[in-house]
Formats: sequence, structure tokens, C-alpha cells
Amino acid sequence: MRQKRGIIMSKKMTSGYKKIIALGMAAVILTVTVIGGTFAWTDYRQHKTNEFKATGKIYDVTLIEEFIPKDDWKVTDACIEKEVRVKNMLNPDDAKSGPVLVRLTFKEYMEIAAQTGYVYTPDRYAVGEDGAFIGSLTEPTEQWLANQGYPNHEYAQIKDAISGVTAYFIKTKAGDINGQYGKYIVTDTGVPAGAQPVIQGSVRADVTSTAAHIAGSNDECNYPAHNLASMTGDLTLPIREFVTWDNGAAVIPLSALQEGQTGVWVYNDTDVSDTYVYWVGLLRPGQTTADAFESVGLIKQPDGTFYYAIHVDMEAISPDELPTWTSIPASVKAALEAAIKA
Repeated sequence: MRQKRGIIMSKKMTSGYKKIIALGMAAVILTVTVIGGTFAWTDYRQHKTNEFKATGKIYDVTLIEEFIPKDDWKVTDACIEKEVRVKNMLNPDDAKSGPVLVRLTFKEYMEIAAQTGYVYTPDRYAVGEDGAFIGSLTEPTEQWLANQGYPNHEYAQIKDAISGVTAYFIKTKAGDINGQYGKYIVTDTGVPAGAQPVIQGSVRADVTSTAAHIAGSNDECNYPAHNLASMTGDLTLPIREFVTWDNGAAVIPLSALQEGQTGVWVYNDTDVSDTYVYWVGLLRPGQTTADAFESVGLIKQPDGTFYYAIHVDMEAISPDELPTWTSIPASVKAALEAAIKA
């Protein structure tokens, strides 16, 4: 005998730059899925570039994302790499090329469509000693039934929704070997209920709005923004039950920022209402920041079809525009002012 996806078969048989969008599924069958969950990726490579002129200089900055696509996202998978950084695109040898100040906002959205429950056969069907169903891809003969230890038994052709295999399975009777322990076959994994946002009040962007690649012009920009202290460690944020982030060693809390320290991303752990992540230092022509994001992991499989998105907004300004960042923490502002004067 050989086993195929939980069914014992006889020898003669044949047998989803600025964002990451994820479509996932648990215990549900669609046209191209496998049981246990799928995770499809779409990358819009939306590098938002801000160009402007001020004090005789030119500025050109790009938000860059790199990630490794992953299908069939499950809790047993390693974290998915997603690298986010910012680059000053201008030529450092051009006297007109100007340095910039940069900050990011990370946003996310998740929705889950819970299952209505499995549908089972009314009868039990024979299983082997290992618990797998005994089945035949071709209509059983009396000899085959006898060889399995179930002579003079009825059988039925059924599609097992868990394995995806359609075969003939043997109905058990009281007193059979394993008869009392025959197993019901799952014929349907249930229909997803309407998708509900994990963070109440948030709304998934419609398909047409995702084509707009200007910050503030589409619904994705309205996804909930969180202070990074909540994004990575606050279990009171509902999404943290399912998804975890690794922003990397170059991302530190404001409370850890040392005097004179530059070349790091800083989030304000002293004021959770401040959702910006600031690059501490001038980003000069030709330079690229350290990663502000490195990977994302699924730590709990949602019970149903799910959709998850990470959205990143970038804001870049010339140094003389620093006063327009009115909510910036004092220590970050002081560090940027020192970098400007250096």
C-alpha cells in the first residue's frame, strides 16, 4: 500500500515599495489553494519620489522596498524578508544636489473571514492502523474489499475535502475492525463568512484605489498607523495576535537615542500618538538609509480566509523645512539641527 494525503491507496491504483499585500487562507479551498493556508503576494513596486526645488538646490528621494515572495504562508514558515529603506537619488558630485531629512509612517490592515464549520458525511468510513482512510481510485471489486479486510461492505465515491482526493471509500459496520472507530469524511470545509477587520473601524482599500501611487490619494493611506512600540510588542493591538514584525537593529526607541548618535531610525516610545519613524541625520546625495524594516512573520494561523497589508508612507524635506515638522521630539530635532550645522 502507499499513502496519498492521508488516504491509503492500493498498489494497482493510479492516482498576496510602499507595501506588502498578503492574501491568506486557512482550512478553505479555492481554485488554486492547498489546505492549510495560502499566502499570495502582489508587489506594486510603488517607489514614491518627491522632487522639489528650494534654496537653489534640487532634491530627489526614493522609498525602496525589497522582499522575497512567499506562497502558502503558514505559522510554520520562517519570517518573510521585507526590506524598506530610503535613497537620495542625486549625484553627490553635483553641487546642486541637496541633502534631505526623511521620516516614515508604517500602517497595516488585516481582515479575517471566519469559517462556518466543516461538513461531514453521515456515515463513517474505514481507516487503517495509521488513521488514514482506506480508498481506491477505481471502483472496488469484492476481491479488493476482501483484501482490505472488509468483504461484503458497501462503499461510496466521495471527495475528501481535506486531502482533495476523490476515491471510493468503505462504509464501516458495527463490529468491524476499527468499525467503532471509523471516521467521518469532511466533504466541505465551510463557506467563509463576511470578512471583518481585525482593527475595528478600519476599511480595506478597494481595488481601484491601489492603482493610485501618491500618498494621501487612496484608501491605503487611511489604514491604521501605529507607533512602532505597538507594532512590535504591544499585544493589546489585535493584529499582534497573528503577525509580528522585525524592524532591524537600526530602528531604536527614542529613549535609547544617545547624544550625537546618527545613522539610525528612531520611533517615539515616549508618546505613542507619534506614529513617525525618523531618520536621524542628513541623507546626503548618493546615500541610502539603513533598513527601517526587515521581516514579517505569521505567528498564529487565522481561522479562515485572511487579508493582510503593510503600507509605508514616506515624507522627505529639505533641511530648511525642518520647522514644518512641528510634532518632532525635541531630542530628534536637536540631533537633526546638529547634523544640518555640521
